[in-house]
Amino acid sequence: MRILLLESHPGVARDAVAELTGAGHTIVSCTTEDREFPCRGLAGSDDCPLDGHVDVAVLAQEQGVDQLAHGAVCAARSRIPVIDIGPGSAPEAGGFRRWEPGVVSLPATCAAAAADGSAHARALRNGLATLGVAPGEVAVEVAREPRRLRVTLSLSDSVRAREHDIVRFTANLARRYDPRVPVIDVVIAALQPA
Repeated sequence: MRILLLESHPGVARDAVAELTGAGHTIVSCTTEDREFPCRGLAGSDDCPLDGHVDVAVLAQEQGVDQLAHGAVCAARSRIPVIDIGPGSAPEAGGFRRWEPGVVSLPATCAAAAADGSAHARALRNGLATLGVAPGEVAVEVAREPRRLRVTLSLSDSVRAREHDIVRFTANLARRYDPRVPVIDVVIAALQPA
């Protein structure tokens, strides 16, 4: 995986970096050496790692830091899951999730977050409601893969006649929700009775 490292101060995530690189993952950073102007994308180099592929972001903040590190909000807005590994105050919503040391390994947490399409599925279900599709008529599941979303729509018989419109609408909505992902697959399945 390609992991974006977001540190409140250089070296805060030294142990996490060792664990992730030891597991074979690539670490990238969006900060510069200049702490006065830390954003690489705005530092004149036009070198933002979010312009390329990133699977997950890891946020490490020192104790007492009460604001999000640079890049965490950018990552969440880019639909990249953010794993908070420090004692900072990142919210437990909006793309942010906490890592519980000792419960699950950090590489496993990152892999699970990178594959989790629940936020995408929620956005697609909400969008389908604007199309007049009732929640019981379509079930939506999304799996995130590197550079791909796999959307599975399970349709009830009541909306089968609208299948083409629902698929096209869902694909367009997924593209608007996550414009950075290059491939979106939409698969149709029959809705299983409850």
